Amino acid sequence: HQEIEGISRAVGSGKPIGMHYWGGSVSTWYQVYPSFRLFEVDAETMVPVRAHTYSMNISEENPVWKYSYELSELLNITDLSPSSFMDLSQSLLSDEQMSLKVITK
Repeated sequence: HQEIEGISRAVGSGKPIGMHYWGGSVSTWYQVYPSFRLFEVDAETMVPVRAHTYSMNISEENPVWKYSYELSELLNITDLSPSSFMDLSQSLLSDEQMSLKVITK
């Protein structure tokens, strides 16, 4: 099977068991807008259920944090489980439009 960066797998079965979430940074680097991600988690399991991303255009006269997207909605996945990301990563290999959507966000 092909290795997908960001997905942790069980040693024996190779089943996806965890995710590494990379987000933006709060920086003034001119090529990337600063951003941060706010996670909603299930109170009992502490498993992420939604991830909201906010960004700021530092070139504006009065920059403010603006809501950008919710991750599962952007990626059109049902949840933030490792298996959902595994399925998505496999589909990105053949879906150019979705790949471009992910890259530009």
